[in-house]
Amino acid sequence: MPPTISPIPGEADILSEGQSSTARDDLFPPELVDMFLGYAVDDKDLPTLKAASLVCRSWWALSCPYIFRRVVVISESSLEGLAGFLEPDQGAHRYISTLAIHPRPTEPFGPAHWVDDVPAKLAAMGPRLRVLELVQLNEHDTHLGAGFVRGLAGFAAVDSLTLHECSMTPPLLRALLSAPPALRTVTVRSLITTQVGTGAVLPCLRSPALRSLEVRPTAGYTSSAENILPWIATTATAQSLRALRLTVRISESVGVGQFVLAVGERLEELELELEPFLDLPLETAGESLVAQDTLDTGLTKLQ
Repeated sequence: MPPTISPIPGEADILSEGQSSTARDDLFPPELVDMFLGYAVDDKDLPTLKAASLVCRSWWALSCPYIFRRVVVISESSLEGLAGFLEPDQGAHRYISTLAIHPRPTEPFGPAHWVDDVPAKLAAMGPRLRVLELVQLNEHDTHLGAGFVRGLAGFAAVDSLTLHECSMTPPLLRALLSAPPALRTVTVRSLITTQVGTGAVLPCLRSPALRSLEVRPTAGYTSSAENILPWIATTATAQSLRALRLTVRISESVGVGQFVLAVGERLEELELELEPFLDLPLETAGESLVAQDTLDTGLTKLQ
């Protein structure tokens, strides 16, 4: 009987000890069971998925790829639980394709130094992990260092990185985007770049060669594009980028226009959403209109 599995409370909290040893495994063809499980996944119905995994051994086996394909590490205890769960004899690590690191301190702005240990303790996931998500990661709280960056380089199959509501210095941002060797897709949803970091020396291990870049700042996280695009234009991404999706503030138009001029001829997909920042009058000032002309020039070049 499969062991009790509870690596991440609230995410993959699956208890298999309650599986019935007398349940018939052949009542439904596996194709029908898999279709049923797929509906539960599409509806994000984790309770149904959990219940289905307890029906019998064959349903458990069919449920595992859905249950464990995305795991979330929220605390040091969940990290230790997942690391212990990924022992060679468990086998569930082969189903995990997405790892989300989402520090949730017990008190506001509390330290989360354990995040620095994630790549080393979850190195067993390296060969199969495809997607890495960093959620509400604050550089000052986590004290990320060179070991974290070099550890990410061990996730050799990761081709997609998402940053959501994170706060970090430009050196850390560049180091993260330079670490996974197979990285091709980057999505930035709400990022604050600060100028004062932890003082750690962070290596840029390689020049990223992205094929897709999406940057979506919000009112509270407004510095994403202006701190990413100029640097990206100096990397191998300037030659490899094929898809660009941006939400652009009018005052950032000059930087976006220059970036489009640099990479535009190679783009196959371009999506720009222009929006004002808090509807401030400054957004319609003369210098902002001049900046928008730069963006217009870059778009004209694509025609």
